[in-house]
Amino acid sequence: MGFDYTTHVQPVLDAHCVRCHSGPTPPKRVDLCGDKTDFFNVSYEWLARGRKRSGEAEWDSPYVSWIPTFNGMEQNILEVTPKAWGSPRSLLADLLLTGHPDTNGVRRVELLPAETRRILAWIDLNVPYYGTSETAHPERPGCRQFLPPDLDRTLSEVAQRRCAGCHQDGKIPVPSGPD
Repeated sequence: MGFDYTTHVQPVLDAHCVRCHSGPTPPKRVDLCGDKTDFFNVSYEWLARGRKRSGEAEWDSPYVSWIPTFNGMEQNILEVTPKAWGSPRSLLADLLLTGHPDTNGVRRVELLPAETRRILAWIDLNVPYYGTSETAHPERPGCRQFLPPDLDRTLSEVAQRRCAGCHQDGKIPVPSGPD
């Protein structure tokens, strides 16, 4: 079994970050809870995937610097300058190493050295989520998405019937990634 996010990283976030960074209105809208999403979990979506670049298929993370190596993009790993990605270039690493200071410079978080190394290793391993490439559901998108194919249509119909009176065209605002 390889480096698994839910086993190695999420417990550190649960112990030190979730008490502030979770719930409906976390600081700077950064939710670090371990609740599952379609493909990963909430904290991974915020830290590694971040936000979708406008007009592009790629995701951009303001917290960790990693190299996309999926869907035939593996060749780019051979053209990377040392220390141009990974923990040396990641805001999350800076926050952890400085103790996530408040506006007065006082450390708010004190991780054990082993906990800091876990998160830095995760970043330097190129932010893996799954510890293995094997899956019990290879027929599913992302090997995990269990939403019914017509869910969006069904939710849209429900929103039109129940929410259109208050929401323009029955559209319900959906939180996007970080700005």
